[in-house]
Amino acid sequence: MRIRQLTWEDVSPKLNYNDTDTDHHTINRQALNAGSLLRQRSMRLLNRNSRHRNRQYWNPSLIRGDSSVQCPKVACSDLVTLLAIWLLMIALVGLLSVKIRAADLRGTTLPAAAANGPPGVSHALHQCPPSGCPPQGTGSPMPATSIGAGQKAGSVLLFNVYTSSANISQQNTQITIVNTNSAVAALIHLFFIDGATCGIADRYVALTPGQTFTFMISDLDPGITGYLLAVATDEHGCPKDFNYLIGEEYVKFETGHMANLPAFAVAALPGGPPPCNTNAVTVDLAFNNVGYNELPRIIAIGNIAAKAEGNETMLIVNRLGGDLTRSAETLGLLFGVLYNDAEVPASFTYKQATCQQIGILSNSYPRTVPRFEVIIPPGRSGWLKLYSPNDIGLSGVVINASSRGFGQGHNMHVLTTTRSVVYTMPVFSPGR
Repeated sequence: MRIRQLTWEDVSPKLNYNDTDTDHHTINRQALNAGSLLRQRSMRLLNRNSRHRNRQYWNPSLIRGDSSVQCPKVACSDLVTLLAIWLLMIALVGLLSVKIRAADLRGTTLPAAAANGPPGVSHALHQCPPSGCPPQGTGSPMPATSIGAGQKAGSVLLFNVYTSSANISQQNTQITIVNTNSAVAALIHLFFIDGATCGIADRYVALTPGQTFTFMISDLDPGITGYLLAVATDEHGCPKDFNYLIGEEYVKFETGHMANLPAFAVAALPGGPPPCNTNAVTVDLAFNNVGYNELPRIIAIGNIAAKAEGNETMLIVNRLGGDLTRSAETLGLLFGVLYNDAEVPASFTYKQATCQQIGILSNSYPRTVPRFEVIIPPGRSGWLKLYSPNDIGLSGVVINASSRGFGQGHNMHVLTTTRSVVYTMPVFSPGR
């Protein structure tokens, strides 16, 4: 039987390729198909030919390179042909790599200044189809139109609770604010809202590009428990579209409750904050999904553990809105529903004349029928939602201290939002 030698035509695949092809997926797919077909055809023909050869083809002396033993003519010829084919495959892969790299570079411009977007996000521009460019970098930034949250940057930060006492080792708060823009400085107007009296105190903070600022409440507002509002402004004190602020806090109480909480960030929307001139005395910050994101109306706790099992669940609720030149708004009438894990509800109401309410969930707070520890007995759990019959904004925190279970806390969940919240903010420059 005649044994046919391998040739390039036997194993070479047809590769559709041209210099104008910039489809990376097509090029990669063709390269993979080419390599796979080369391997399959060469191995198939080699196996077919090897069945008809003399066993001397696999003589160990050939592998050791013994020059005194000569291989059959057909076997040596096939080995040389296979070696040539594999060298051509390597050259083909190198050519495709050069082509792909050239396609990557074609149509690329230099990165834009960091002032035009969040740092860490690539601003390199490519030639894109009419449908638009795909997201650049490793992901897309949180859209400004998404609801305010602790997982995005914004122009306004809400720290839901802060506190300090004479015993600062047991009760204090550490606040951190970060300017994530690596090219533009930030000017931030801080409003400290006393949760009991709703009185306001303020100060300015200037952050250089990329700067983080950390302070203790015991140093700035000692002995007060309340919440903090931070607003990005320009040099005149007018609110500014600057969605690059993030923040967090560590808070601890003498009762043993402690938590690490992200600041609730609210973004300025396209079109920016309300008009404001240098002669203005006040300006209204409307959280109506026009100037800024809307704010929470119905808030909830996802898990409430049984008090009889050593859990002390602290509930902190804030009323949002007010005149920051006078006083923050008070909570007024609140309505809530407490559910156990058998889906049995118990509603309650209470009035609060302060702008912040802090209490431990128990048989006396809130007053339910039957009582709290009957609704959530040992071994069971529940959840709670809270809102006002009036259209007002609320925010809150839940912190659990436990002698036998899990501690820590988080901002309350947002079930619905409202566009009614307005803060009237004083306008003055830091140096005035």
